Amino acid sequence: MSMRACIAVVIAAATLGFACSHGPTAPPAAPRGLGVAGVPPAIGWTTQFVARVTLSDGSSRDVTADAAWTSSNAAVVTVSNEGVVTGIDPGEADVQAAYQGFSGSAHVAIARPQCDASLWTHVYLPARLKITQDCETVTGVVMQQYSNDDGDIGIRVAVDPPYARLLNNGNRTNLNGWLQTEAICQTRFGANALEPQRACGDFKGTVPVPQVGARVVVTGTYVLDSNHGWMELHPITLLAIR
Repeated sequence: MSMRACIAVVIAAATLGFACSHGPTAPPAAPRGLGVAGVPPAIGWTTQFVARVTLSDGSSRDVTADAAWTSSNAAVVTVSNEGVVTGIDPGEADVQAAYQGFSGSAHVAIARPQCDASLWTHVYLPARLKITQDCETVTGVVMQQYSNDDGDIGIRVAVDPPYARLLNNGNRTNLNGWLQTEAICQTRFGANALEPQRACGDFKGTVPVPQVGARVVVTGTYVLDSNHGWMELHPITLLAIR
């Protein structure tokens, strides 16, 4: 074929929409497995977990938003449809994801919170407080906040559903179903509060004082206030405003 004829064939092929073929097209990479990863959250906090599918060509792809998420123990951790994991209580669980017939999981261990036992030396009339659990953490919304003559600040919290088990009839009847929490030695004493002043001594409370409506994570000793008949976190070791 002459050069002129060859050029004419190429032009005609382009005009008709034909293209040259360079052999068969490789099939798209297929899923081969699913992995789940994330940092375990502390109680009351959340972390984002990620699901990645591994492909036959050796690459991987983030499918977090498309995976179906579950927790093997919702009393320890819960997981949202987006893979956001929330720590509920101490223990162990598997955070699981499923995608296109593949599944993967990450084992999660939630540690028990630690409370500062030295705070008890500064609690006013500690004998009235009957310890039920050395340390508990709750999440919820602040409903009331007020100062006491003994230097403590009372913070009443509408706890999130997983922590409703910490309420007794006294909380439900006398506190609108809220949990009483006490930040000790945080404020000025009443005029005749000599005993509380001696109990606090040089200690000045260090937890932040939240406003009404704030979402909080509170850690403290779980006690029965025998004077009032309700359950409290008293004294508070940690309070974080979310």
